[in-house]
Amino acid sequence: MTQRDWHYVGVIEHLRELGVRVQAARVRNRWSVETAARRAEISRTTWKRVEDGEGVQDVKRAAVLAVLDLDSQGLPLVHDEPAPVFVPAPGDPRQGSATDDEVLIAIRAMREDLRTMSERLARLERHGS
Repeated sequence: MTQRDWHYVGVIEHLRELGVRVQAARVRNRWSVETAARRAEISRTTWKRVEDGEGVQDVKRAAVLAVLDLDSQGLPLVHDEPAPVFVPAPGDPRQGSATDDEVLIAIRAMREDLRTMSERLARLERHGS
């Protein structure tokens, strides 16, 4: 086989693997082929061709990957998520731990803060400022 033949074999294998990953992602989302195709704004036939590892226009394959939030390899995109916030446990830091009651009080306070922030955000979204 020539180098070009090996390249072609690699492309075929990539499309097959991509099809398997696309189908798995669609099933994970509990979408029918029809629903997925509609969301990607392509035909059901084109969607099925992608899942079957067949060639389609790059723009249509990109639409499939985008609607499933997958990269060009068919792997889930990693989104930047905010860094976790570490809150010191209540209690005497020299003890290194808090009582169950102290932790429950801190959780209740955080829930109330979250509820207040959610209400403020909802008001801002309703009033636009």
